[in-house]
Amino acid sequence: MNIYTAFARFSKVFAEDEMARLQSCTSNDIGTYLRVDVHGLTKSEAKRFINNIINIVREAFGLLVVHGFHHGSSIKTMIRTEFKNPKIAGMYEAPSNPGVTYLLIMPAYMA
Repeated sequence: MNIYTAFARFSKVFAEDEMARLQSCTSNDIGTYLRVDVHGLTKSEAKRFINNIINIVREAFGLLVVHGFHHGSSIKTMIRTEFKNPKIAGMYEAPSNPGVTYLLIMPAYMA
């Protein structure tokens, strides 16, 4: 399954407003990755949403989480210090943008 195929699965699990928060992106530096915007969600909503994304995609991928930091940092703090999923192989803070965190996701059989 690739990221594009994952969107078909996402649409069966996520509501329309949640689907609007997801975007497939491509970068010369890191290739194809998913971008999820969790602005406006509670910590528990963001945690559930991100966990579901990680668990639906069954291959290695990058997940750029846009959580913001100007109007509070509770989601940023939760992702960087409390959030756990066995498929997370790496977590990187964007040096030029404190409002995003990049997660490297590996399937269980590769971790």
